[in-house]
Parts: sequence; C-alpha cells; structure tokens
Amino acid sequence: NFDSNGITISSGNLIIPDSIIHNGDSDTKIRFPSANVISFETAGVEKISMGTGEVTFNDTGADVDFRIEGDTNANLFKVDAGNDRIGIATSSPDQLLHLAAASNGPFIRFENTDTTVSSDQTFGGLEFESRDTSAGSAGVIAKIDCISSAAFDGTSANGGELRFHTSGTNSISLQERIRIDAIGNVGIGTNNPSNKVEIVGGTGVNVLLNAATHDASTANQARLQLGFVHSGGQALGHIKLDEGGNNSFDGILKLGVPYNNQSGGSSTREVIEADFNGNIC
Repeated sequence: NFDSNGITISSGNLIIPDSIIHNGDSDTKIRFPSANVISFETAGVEKISMGTGEVTFNDTGADVDFRIEGDTNANLFKVDAGNDRIGIATSSPDQLLHLAAASNGPFIRFENTDTTVSSDQTFGGLEFESRDTSAGSAGVIAKIDCISSAAFDGTSANGGELRFHTSGTNSISLQERIRIDAIGNVGIGTNNPSNKVEIVGGTGVNVLLNAATHDASTANQARLQLGFVHSGGQALGHIKLDEGGNNSFDGILKLGVPYNNQSGGSSTREVIEADFNGNIC
C-alpha cells in the first residue's frame, strides 16, 4: 500500500537491489553493496559497514570522528580520525592513546581473575616491542610486570612485587634489572633484596651522584650528600662532599655524626673532614 506515510507491506518481502535513499538527500543512504553486507552512508561517504565477519567504522579512511557517550561523560570514548588518536574521557587526545580524569586518576587496572594465586604468578604488565628487521632485533626489548610474592593463602605474607626488565644484547634477551618486593625493599641486580635498597653487581658496583649544573665559583654549591634520619625525623648523621669554590674544583669530604642537642632531640656535628691533599682533621 502506498500513502502519505510511505509504503506498507503486510506480508512477503521488499526487494531492494542496492540502496534506500533519503528523499531530497541523495548522498545519504542505506546500501546493500554485496551479498551479506549492509552499509550506511552520509554525505556520500560510507561510515559503517556490517558484514559476516566484522563491523567496520570509517572503512574509507575519511576524516570522520567516532564518539561514545557515557552516563555523564560526553567523550567516554573518542576516536580522532584526523590525527589517528583515541581518547578516553577526552575530546582532544594528544597521543595515540590518551586517558583523562577530572580528579584522582586516571587509573588503568590489570586484573587476574584466578581464584587460586600461586607464587610468582603474573598479575599483568607492560611490554615494549621492537619490529626492527635486523637479525635478532625483533621482539620485546623491555617489560614491567607484577607478580605474586607467594602463593595466596590469606596470610600477611601475601603481596605483589614489581619487576623491571630490559634487554642489553642482540639477540634480544630480557633480564630482570630492578625489583620492588612486597615489603618495599628495592633490589638492583638482585631479585631478593633484604635491605631497603640493595645493589648487586657482577665485578663491582658503581653509584654516581652527579651535581650536573652548578657554579664552581661558589663554595658548597655542588654539594653531594647522603643523610641519615630515623623514623622520628631526627638527623642521625651524613656523609657529605663539598666543592671548595673559587673555581678550584677542590673537594672536601665530611663525616657527620649525631649528638644529643639537650633540646629533646639530636643534631649532627661534622667530626671528620678530609681535603683533596689528604689532610684529615
């Protein structure tokens, strides 16, 4: 039946060879371009194509953004087609993937749904991969992951550890470089640190403190210092290297030890100084 409302079919099928076209807007249409495919076009550009294996948005590569709204966020998911970027909770992503939050975030959560966690089980991680075609150069060249410190059994020993891996060889071979264990100990070159910071090297360990920017004409301006403080905030001493100034680059090594300052706390007194000539006082 044909009337002012259009076409009414009470039974059977409406056979359309190719397109349903909007009246007065010939470049906006629903098309059936091939078997098992339906597409939607506006302004003469295909925006959505639905086939048997996938649903494709913007298959023609046009500069057409794609946006999903949430309950309160107008840009819960935003594809910036012109810049080939994806934004989560932002309308103008600045990187390939850009996450935004108004406060306390944004966060990414990696969840392991295993209900019986074993020791050293991985909870998730980030991998950095090379596709270089040189021999031995393709693969994951760095990784950060989180593992369980022990089999989870409801005791206080349960926890997570962070591991940092890099590859310094060709062919690629990931090696653990840094670990932060479940109680906050940091191991560099060891996966079982027993101190707050523990550094293990093969043939020796070098730790460099570098005052890279300073005025050599000013005494103590290039100071390098290791300070020791107990849990109450009181100073417990220091090891300090001061530069002499006057553009001499002469250094003075100082050892400070704590003493009772008779005011309910402790202060540090420098008891030993060694200058660049080997003089000790």
